Amino acid sequence: MRLALAILWLAMPVLAIAQEPAYLHYEVSDGLPSSLVYCIEQDSMGVMWLGTDKGLVRFDGSRFRTFSIKDGLPDNEVLNMYSDRYGRLWLSCFRNKPCYEKHGEIFTEADDPMLKGLDMNTGTFVFEEDKNGTLWMTGGVTGLGRVSGNEASYFGKQQLFGSKSYNTNLNSIWSLGNKVFAFSNSKIFSVSDRGKATLIYNFPLERGLLDVVSIGVSGNRLLCSMMEGLYLMEYEGGELRIIEQQIDGLYGRVFTDSEGRFWVGSQSEGAVCYDHKRDGLSKPIRYLANEKVTCVFEDKTGNFWFSTFNAGVFVLPKNAAITYDNTNGRLFVSNNLTSVTKLTNGEIMVGDDAGTLYQFNRKTWCNKLKLNSSKGINRVLQIVPLENEQWIAVTDKGVHTSSGGLFSCFADHGAPKSLAYKNEEVWLGTSHFLMQKTPSSDTCTVVKEQRFMSLCWDNENNLWAGGLNGLFSQKDKFESPQKRDFKPIESRILDIKMGHDGKLWAATPDYGLLKVGVKKGTVVDVEIINDSLKTPIENIQSMFIAPTGELWLASNTGVYALDSGYGIRHFDTKNGLVANNVNAVLVEEDTLWAVTAAGLSKLQLREQGESGDFNTRFAAVLYTLGDKKIAIDLMSRPPGILDEVVLPSGSSQLVVEVAGLHYRSWGNVRFEYHATEKLLPLRFLTFGNIFSSIFDDPVTSTMGSASRNFGFNLPTGRYLSTVTAILPGGTRSTRPDHLTITILPHWWQTIWFSLALAAAAGLGLWRLLRARESYLKIQNTNSELQLQAIRAQMNPHFVGNSINAIQQFFYPPDPVRASEYIAIFSDLLRRTMYFSETDFITFDEELSYVKDYLEMIKLRFGERFSYEIKGAEALSASTPFPAMLLQPILENATIHGLAPKGHSHLEIVFAENAGRVTCSVTDNGVGIEAAKARVAQSQRGGRISKGILLLEKKVETLNQLHPTDLKLAFHDLSHDSDSSHGTRVVLSYLPIKKAVADRP
Repeated sequence: MRLALAILWLAMPVLAIAQEPAYLHYEVSDGLPSSLVYCIEQDSMGVMWLGTDKGLVRFDGSRFRTFSIKDGLPDNEVLNMYSDRYGRLWLSCFRNKPCYEKHGEIFTEADDPMLKGLDMNTGTFVFEEDKNGTLWMTGGVTGLGRVSGNEASYFGKQQLFGSKSYNTNLNSIWSLGNKVFAFSNSKIFSVSDRGKATLIYNFPLERGLLDVVSIGVSGNRLLCSMMEGLYLMEYEGGELRIIEQQIDGLYGRVFTDSEGRFWVGSQSEGAVCYDHKRDGLSKPIRYLANEKVTCVFEDKTGNFWFSTFNAGVFVLPKNAAITYDNTNGRLFVSNNLTSVTKLTNGEIMVGDDAGTLYQFNRKTWCNKLKLNSSKGINRVLQIVPLENEQWIAVTDKGVHTSSGGLFSCFADHGAPKSLAYKNEEVWLGTSHFLMQKTPSSDTCTVVKEQRFMSLCWDNENNLWAGGLNGLFSQKDKFESPQKRDFKPIESRILDIKMGHDGKLWAATPDYGLLKVGVKKGTVVDVEIINDSLKTPIENIQSMFIAPTGELWLASNTGVYALDSGYGIRHFDTKNGLVANNVNAVLVEEDTLWAVTAAGLSKLQLREQGESGDFNTRFAAVLYTLGDKKIAIDLMSRPPGILDEVVLPSGSSQLVVEVAGLHYRSWGNVRFEYHATEKLLPLRFLTFGNIFSSIFDDPVTSTMGSASRNFGFNLPTGRYLSTVTAILPGGTRSTRPDHLTITILPHWWQTIWFSLALAAAAGLGLWRLLRARESYLKIQNTNSELQLQAIRAQMNPHFVGNSINAIQQFFYPPDPVRASEYIAIFSDLLRRTMYFSETDFITFDEELSYVKDYLEMIKLRFGERFSYEIKGAEALSASTPFPAMLLQPILENATIHGLAPKGHSHLEIVFAENAGRVTCSVTDNGVGIEAAKARVAQSQRGGRISKGILLLEKKVETLNQLHPTDLKLAFHDLSHDSDSSHGTRVVLSYLPIKKAVADRP
């Protein structure tokens, strides 16, 4: 078998590599207004312009914008263009005078009177700027137009040729050295600055009248494109001579590139390049041979542009991606390539789905080896490089080695899926088993009966296997999947790779990319990477770890590169991939190899010495105001100017469009967006703007597309924004762009409205408080007057009752008791007058008053009356107590609550519970209802006592003046049982110390 494979390899022919550069292609579906493109030009800012039959098109690398008659063009058909040193883009429109574009505006003679001096309005104009900055133009007319500074003039036939009669139109003009030359059908003229034409060369007419199409200049050489062919000429010593001619009918517009080579855009043979200094016209190189090319142009970063008659625009980037497929030859047995690796000798090996290997030396040839002669699908799933340029290839139908061997012991154990090789130990996962082959044995051992699609060793030499049911570890002999509450790794594992940080990368169809922490053969943590990405990466088909540690992912939407900070670079057909359905990738240094369903692509990730010398631009600001959508074009402003866009209040749905003027890829340039909030103009200040500008840090984010959507609701503010383009290879633009975006607030959002509103509210609240204070003063005054009136009524009532009691000491006379009674009464009267001036006294004062009053009552009634005071020790001596409120209760109890027969007893109990003071007065009289009946009967026809009414009124008034929650309750004890009698009065309140402190 080994000998047979070796013979087969040697028998395979050495194949020339069928390769094509990868073009970027723009057509109507991408935004062009037409597939017919006449001309291409780049302005001083780096913006690309395309002339079509449907208008002038501006391209910023991300989007197209078309200028038409609506925007001021004299005609939509733009035939030729030229960008001068003054920032003017000169235009030749069908059957109209020349005009120009500058800063987004089209200027015709109606807008710029200078253009009226150009008396020419027919033909396709050709423009040429001499070394002094003077612009010359002609084309199909008998004269020349000249623009110097802000002055334009026209030199007609008479002024050009004087009395000499040349019946010819001038077709082209160019400058060479210090001279300007004009070309007619068969004559070349030298033109002075004053418009005098001198004949310096006359073509031989043996072939008839020559019809010039275009002229290119390289050094002192000219390439003249005629209808019959090409003439290579040289200007030396003031004379022109033909040094080579190619009369084969090839003609078209001539372009000179930065290396001095001539290019001809031909509608019959594509684009043809002549390195005339080395090969003359003898060895042309053809590009886009099947396209009708109208113009060739090289931009400032070395990319070549090809406009076509019916297929839009093609771009050949500098160091363009290379495509290897069967387009120009039978290179591959199948274009559906499935695997790729790098051998120890540096050569690249690729496998397809037909069981074929291709070994490239990356120059001009490759070897091809058929691993299996059977027909049908036989995918090369994996190529494992070994030492000394050896390899192992895993296919659907077996495992092969470069030495010609075949691991026959793996046969009949299912279709191979993945192989792991280390120290001559081989592990193989198949559609049915996990198998092992050791160096000391020629047999293979079945370790686990299950389907395994991927195998990988970690940094601790533990083997991991990915299967249908999750991730398995060699530590537990692959007995059960690693779960440990990590649900994502219970799903199907398509591929596993060991990262440089010691963690495993796992690709799954359910959760996408996983980062799995492992230790001693056990999973310790799992991270779902898509949860950390703005745009999730789906349908990962295989992975590759670059020497730098960067993770590369092959998917059906192109190739993704993921760095340690989860920054993403994306590569697809817009970067030159032959197809977006990528099966595997390989990265070596700055080169990406991608095997796809349509062939092999080789991309240079970073051009050697790649420069960031290109402009980043804010392209446009779009927003909605009411029901109107408004777009502000920013591409037309001069670079380096810090512009400000002011959005009126009520604006919404802000979108900022940006561009990187590099053009080597389309749609895959990233942008770094940096924004710092500044203070709004004084009259538009808001609290949010002040707070954000002081405390919020600048925001830096990476944009994967060329636009940033700020959502529907826009926070008002003034944002200083900077944008920097980043190429797919990581090179940053050295010329970022700056823009201040101001979003004005509504008048009611400004700080001034808030302050005015706060001031009005404060004034209103102040006036309300003033009014309330005045009302409370009136209420308090009224309550105090009522209280004084009550006191005025209660005090005489007390005095009257006390004086009436004195009479009993005279009949029979008892001078001792009378004297003692009067002494206590006098003291009580003095304290009563003092206490009547305040609402609260201390408990100590109230208790002393109560005791003296009850002693006076005891003098009056003698042994018939007794009293008891309990709980006084529970209250602090300084506790506030309502003044002269307990005395009427005691007085009422001693007058109306005495027992009709026998001994009368009065019990007074003080208590404090949860901050509330309670005083209960209980007598053993007949009860409150019986007492009322008796009093009513004894006073029939006379005055009714109002003591209780005055007491209740005083309680109500005190509650109005003080938050004491003062309560007074009367309870007839005869209601409790038939044997009970008497009255209990309960007084309770919340003491307020301030009431005592503030008393007079």
